[in-house]
Amino acid sequence: MSVNKNNSMLEIYLHETETLIDQLETEILKTEVNQEIHSSIDEIFRTMHTIKGNSMMMDFNYIGSLAHELENLFDFLRNEDFRIDDYSKIVNLILSAIDYFKVEIEKIQSDNLELESADELIIRINDYLNSLKGVVSNRKVDEQKKGKELIDIVPDKLYFIRCKFTDDCQMEGVRAFTIVNELNELVEDLVCFPMDLEDPGVRDLIRKDGFRILINGIQEREFFEEILKKNFYLKEYEIESINIDEFQKLYLNDCLVPKQERKPKKDEEIKNKTKTAKQNFISVKVDYLDSLLNLVGEIVISESMVSRNKDLEGLQLDNFNKSVHQMRKIVKDLQDVVMEIRMVPLTMTFQKMNRIVRDITSKTDKMVKFDLVGEDTQVDKNIIENISDPLMHLVRNAVDHGIESSEERLAFGKEPEGHVTLSAKKSGGDIYISVEDDGKGLDPKKIYQKAFEKGLLTETYEDYTEKDIFNQIFAAGFSTKEEVTGFSGRGVGMDVVKTDISKIGGNISIHTEVGKGSTFKVKIPMTLAIIDGMVVRIGKQKFVIPINTIKETFKPDKKNISKDGQEEFMILRGEAINISELSKLYEIKSDAENIEDGIIVVVEAEGMKLCVFVDEIIGEHQVVVKNFSKYIQKVKGLSGTALLGNGEISLIIDPLDLLND
Repeated sequence: MSVNKNNSMLEIYLHETETLIDQLETEILKTEVNQEIHSSIDEIFRTMHTIKGNSMMMDFNYIGSLAHELENLFDFLRNEDFRIDDYSKIVNLILSAIDYFKVEIEKIQSDNLELESADELIIRINDYLNSLKGVVSNRKVDEQKKGKELIDIVPDKLYFIRCKFTDDCQMEGVRAFTIVNELNELVEDLVCFPMDLEDPGVRDLIRKDGFRILINGIQEREFFEEILKKNFYLKEYEIESINIDEFQKLYLNDCLVPKQERKPKKDEEIKNKTKTAKQNFISVKVDYLDSLLNLVGEIVISESMVSRNKDLEGLQLDNFNKSVHQMRKIVKDLQDVVMEIRMVPLTMTFQKMNRIVRDITSKTDKMVKFDLVGEDTQVDKNIIENISDPLMHLVRNAVDHGIESSEERLAFGKEPEGHVTLSAKKSGGDIYISVEDDGKGLDPKKIYQKAFEKGLLTETYEDYTEKDIFNQIFAAGFSTKEEVTGFSGRGVGMDVVKTDISKIGGNISIHTEVGKGSTFKVKIPMTLAIIDGMVVRIGKQKFVIPINTIKETFKPDKKNISKDGQEEFMILRGEAINISELSKLYEIKSDAENIEDGIIVVVEAEGMKLCVFVDEIIGEHQVVVKNFSKYIQKVKGLSGTALLGNGEISLIIDPLDLLND
């Protein structure tokens, strides 16, 4: 296969197709949760039509052919008043197609144009479509048969039973099937409503209206009462003696499940979609945005160099100062606009986690309710790219490690359905993301035992804090899972989480309670490009300390300084805090001969505090971050560089790295 299109067209195709695939995955998972697809049919149909047309235009015929078959399927669904009873079947089919699209698009991005045929998937889609067409054509015949089945019951002694389950029952269809199956072995004839209890679609009907049974048997009423009383989840039941004519007249119409009607779209929905369609968007390469941000950073520095030029010191330049003030305002506005352009919501990243939860629950006996909170929180594009994998591992662990099986939860007095919540919120210049579950929680003794066996911890259990023990789960190769599954157990997930989050200047903390659940909280900067920092001086070298890590600053008092061997501590309100002398760490000559001659800056990261000793605090500045070149070896306690207004290069302090010494 060859592509005769220029690179710009290929880039546009790949970007648009990836976006459409992500939207399709989100939409189809939503239909399974809501058990309703008709409101999404038109959107999915348009998505398939676009993917088909674009792929055929680019000569990616395998992708186009599969999209065409899906287009046919949804064209049938949107033109037929059709009720889908088994949503898992159609969702599995679409997700298989999405997985195929993703693999082939990844091949194209890697310049591998040897795409795989989608014939097997196309056959499955055609078989499913033909089965739906058969159901539609036989629908009226089936409905006539149902009515006849009722009349065929010999009316020796009829009982009509109405049952309702408790609100926390869960798996209503399975429990109703168990009751009906037990009764069916004891009576001559039996008809239940809804009739097909093995159909997953009847769960919501039973939950709302209960289920009913028409019995022809020689037993007395008390016989059936004894059977029903044994069912723990039955909230109420009613047994009525009745003849077939009374049943048909009073209850038959209510018992037969009506067809699902497609709801007409509200005017407001149509109005909103029209409004959305009129919005103007343009796709821009991230490289261009990075270059633009770098240029804006240079403008910020140049403005500072002009306004703080030493040649202007002592001069009264009122008009010049007014012009500089106006220029500074424009530069600030430009900087804000560029940063806003780079900001994207977490929506798509969060929505992808629905697929992970679904995949795990579909292959295990777990029931999980997955909630998203704050998914519209905006984050820098580069942050999004680095946070996706850590979130995937955290959500996967919450479901696979944290949430127990339904039977275990019931035994512990919990609801059979577990809860996992992925949330995000903005606070200052940081984003806080948490993954919370109400599962079994982390057992510190179990983690300690595993860490001790691996040699990660060598002292006794009592010698460590719970925080020290919990942090062992981030060690490479560490896992508390007894058996390796398709989702976890090899000890590579949490190591990736810690590493990737640290790369973007973030940190992660754990809050857990055995038997009640766990919360993993991730703190990340909203952007990596620009930070608010405090410029400090040690000797002739200037450093920048991120403002959000600084707790306080003060002139030290000699009486509050103590020593333990080579280590020095500052006693601050009864708390002993280590003192870090950057002059010694980086071999810089300090102006202060003693600590009490300088200034202490107290920094905090991941709940740990450190006293950083400096000669002077120069002031607060917003600086453009420049990462170290990959050819420069990582230096302890430093995260990058910044160019100050006077042209000097300052080093950016990484407090967390200093604390982890």
